[in-house]
Parts: sequence; structure tokens; C-alpha cells
Amino acid sequence: MEETKREIYKSLTKNNITSRASIIGLVVVSTLAVVIVYLMHVNHDKYVYGLSKDKSLLPLELIEKEELKDVYEKGHIGLFIDRFYTINQYNYKEQIEKSFWLIDESGKKLYDDYTRRGHYNKMTVSSSDQYVKEVKIVTNDENNFKAALLVAINKPNQKDAKLYKIIVEGSFKKYPANYPKNPWGYMIYNYRETEYTEITE
Repeated sequence: MEETKREIYKSLTKNNITSRASIIGLVVVSTLAVVIVYLMHVNHDKYVYGLSKDKSLLPLELIEKEELKDVYEKGHIGLFIDRFYTINQYNYKEQIEKSFWLIDESGKKLYDDYTRRGHYNKMTVSSSDQYVKEVKIVTNDENNFKAALLVAINKPNQKDAKLYKIIVEGSFKKYPANYPKNPWGYMIYNYRETEYTEITE
């Protein structure tokens, strides 16, 4: 009987140690999991997936967003320019409305200026379409930019489109991204045209 009690005691002690070890292990694993999830949450906004430079089977790798800063900035500015200047008599109001998602009140002021000059009325009457043929954007570390645009205005039955050189300037800041309204996550400020000249042969 005494031997049986000893065996039961040993068994209970062993089970107790096993249970405590299991609990401790579970706590350690759970803690590590929480830490890993937290670190992923903290760092998730710093990286994006992009195509890797080598020709691997799965050509995706983590790229630090800071490396793509210039691409994001110019992408946002280019998107505004495309929406604001690539228009026709049917879609110009919708296009310009979309462009206002990317810019402060300076965009509305420029639109009002074009309206006062009768630009959109002339396009509607003549059934013209306007598009950006070429754009070059330069940014700096102070979040300012300058862009040179080549804009074409084409009328029906017109052999060659009229070309206009437009120089624009402004600044930009980070802004909460909102697809599809603001996919790049920036906002343009103090946008202005500093030169608007027709290119003649």
C-alpha cells in the first residue's frame, strides 16, 4: 500500500511538472506571437511588395517605402496633371472634380480662372479634346515641385493639334491615402501656372 502511495505521488509530481512546463511554454509562445504581430503592425507601413531585381520564381520582395518616395511623389503630381488637363467636352467636369481630390483650393482657383477665360466653353462649342502629350516633373527635399507640360488641343477636321507649353509649380505634403480618390497619399498645395505659351512652327 505504501508503495502504491509513493507511485501515485511520483505520478502526480510528474504530471504537475509537465503541466507547469506546458503552461510556461504556452505563455512564452503566446508572448512571442503577440510581439511578432505587434512588430508587423508597427513596420507594415514602411514596406511594400514589389518585383525583385533577380528573375526568381516568385518575383516579389519587401521594398522599403522610403526608396519609392520619389516615385510616389511624382506619381501623385502626374495623376493630378493628367486628370486636370486630359479632358474633352463630355468628361471635363468629371475629370476636374476627380483632380480636386488631389489638391487644395488652388486647384479650384485655377479651374475658375480657366472658366472666366472661356476655355471650357470654347472646347464644348468646337468639340475639342485636350490631353497631356508630355510631362517632366522635378521635386526637391523641401517638398516643392516644378513641372513642364506639353498639352495638345485637338479640334475635329484639324490636321495638327495645337501645342501649348505650360510650366507649373507648387508644393506637396503627405496625406492619408484613399483609393481610388487619393491612391498615392499626398496633397498638392499652392499649385500655379507660371508660363502658358502656344508652340508655333
